[in-house]
Parts: sequence; structure tokens; C-alpha cells
Amino acid sequence: MTRIENKVTQDTALKNFWRDNQHFADLFNAVLFIGKEVLKAEDLKEVDTDVSSIVKFNKHIETVKRILDVVRKTAYGVDFIIWGLENQGKIHYAMPLRHMIGDSLIYLKEYQGIAARNRKEKGSELNMCKALEKLMNESMEKGKVEGEQEGKIQGVILTCHKFKISREETLKNLIEEFAFSKEEASSYMKKYW
Repeated sequence: MTRIENKVTQDTALKNFWRDNQHFADLFNAVLFIGKEVLKAEDLKEVDTDVSSIVKFNKHIETVKRILDVVRKTAYGVDFIIWGLENQGKIHYAMPLRHMIGDSLIYLKEYQGIAARNRKEKGSELNMCKALEKLMNESMEKGKVEGEQEGKIQGVILTCHKFKISREETLKNLIEEFAFSKEEASSYMKKYW
């Protein structure tokens, strides 16, 4: 009787398993969101795992090669999140560094694609200084709005507390006033009560 040798590698088997969007979403939901289904399989889009790129700095140009195991992208309006998964059979202490380099290259690739589309649409070079200034201004404005919202929430809680309104009534008031879920309102109560 001839013995048939298994020629499937552990790395390839794991890549195939995690390429299934449901498996991928289940892992991230279990680990990052404590089992709550936040990431949905149908929202995941495949991203090219070859994130190799050319990095330019002043007059120095270097090719950086990196191929990741499984990469997916989700989009929420204009914001997007890139989710990556690397299989590891043995402890490798440089893994965090390898991940950071991979993440950087993924975002570099996304940036280069967006910049190329912008140049094509506008017919001119993207002015990085103006783009960063615009991004900074948008972020500051968003932070200001979020800060005002946070201040209002804190004010409502402190006022209710000062006037001896019960925790339950204050919680109910937060839910109605700010259209919070019970969990969101409870987290603010813990923070400011």
C-alpha cells in the first residue's frame, strides 16, 4: 500500500479559511467587539494582498516588498477601514513591526490611488500642503462639534445630579435628548455622574 503525502501547507490552509468573509468577520467581531456583530461579511471588500510599493524621500527611492495573508476593506460613508490578517505558526517577535510596515504600505497604496484619481479629475497635481491644511481644518471643526456635544451631555448629567434627579431619570433623559442607546447613555453616566 502506497502512502499519500499531504502537500497542503498550514499557511495556505489558513489563508483559504480566512478568505471566507463570514469567518473573517466572525474573528474580528469576537476579538475586537466582544462577540457583538459590528463587522458584517457582506460589507467586506477584498483588497489586493500585494502591498509592495516604491517609497520616495528626497532623492532616495526604495522598493519595499510586502505580501499580506488576507486583507479586507469596509466603507462607512467616506470613512474606510482596512482589516488585515497575518497567520503565524511560531512566535516571531518582529510581528508587530511587520504589521505596522504592512499597514503603512496598504494606506500608502490607498493614498496613491486617491491622489491619482484626484489628479485625473482636476487635471493638476495635488497640493499636499493645501490638502493637509484642509484635512486639519475639517478635523478641528469635527473635534469642536464633538466637544460641544460632549459638553452638553456632561452639562445635562451634572445639572440632573445637582438637582437630585435620580440616575434612572437622568439616563432616560439622555436617551430621549440625544437619541442614545441605553449602553451609550450608561457610558456617559459612568463618566460624569
